[in-house]
Amino acid sequence: MADGSRPTLQAHLSRCQSPIAGKSHDPSPRKEGRYEALWHRFRLMAEESDRVVWRSPRSWDGSASLFALEIRGADSQGLFDYMCREHGFVLRPFHTQELNTVRISPNVYNTEDEIGRFFELVRKVRGNR
Repeated sequence: MADGSRPTLQAHLSRCQSPIAGKSHDPSPRKEGRYEALWHRFRLMAEESDRVVWRSPRSWDGSASLFALEIRGADSQGLFDYMCREHGFVLRPFHTQELNTVRISPNVYNTEDEIGRFFELVRKVRGNR
């Protein structure tokens, strides 16, 4: 800001683009179809898991190619350390009083086998990792 003060959260949010709006700018229906397929696969596996809670919109039309998951019994920062450093899965932890989630951002080159491996590793996470 010109006066040297920090922008408010509201000012910051007003500059952020909506992930939903971003979908309409993608010129490739094939690419969007791939993102949607990955989204559906993650959501299905999250719903089948007793450890994973889906924390994003429940419809592709109201969502985007990134989404949030809560892993029951696991600290999101510890999960990041385990998944990223030990197994190469890149995710973003969000841990506050209100949130204990990770943001997943798959890309078109990710495979269903990698999604399966992610859920295998989640099943192995113990306690407050």
